Amino acid sequence: MSWNLIILPPDDAGDDADLGDASEVRSRLSRVLTPIDWSEPSTGLFFGPGYRVEIGLQERGTVESFMLHVTGDGDPLPLVVRLARSNGWAVFDSVAGDYLDLDHPSDAGWKGYHAHVAGKVVPPDEA
Repeated sequence: MSWNLIILPPDDAGDDADLGDASEVRSRLSRVLTPIDWSEPSTGLFFGPGYRVEIGLQERGTVESFMLHVTGDGDPLPLVVRLARSNGWAVFDSVAGDYLDLDHPSDAGWKGYHAHVAGKVVPPDEA
């Protein structure tokens, strides 16, 4: 189980927007997530302080979106915001069910993931 984030083009980019070619997306990720392990071209691994980010990315072609699967106890939110801002990407938090506001990021999805892993039921207003 992980905190799953979907990386997408920004909302105002239009319906046919994409993130670019897979090799360029890997390069952009590598500039922010240093060092990142691309031993498997479709899976990047990054270890931050107390957390792990696994990136699911197609090997080639045009990327419309990709996933970040985050686990651990550290705080990955600043890194996720930096990654999105530096590349002009939008982030959909699948646990919170909403886009991450990069100016005022909520940790509700991260807390919801932790509550689920711990087996606790947390009301949405407390997440």
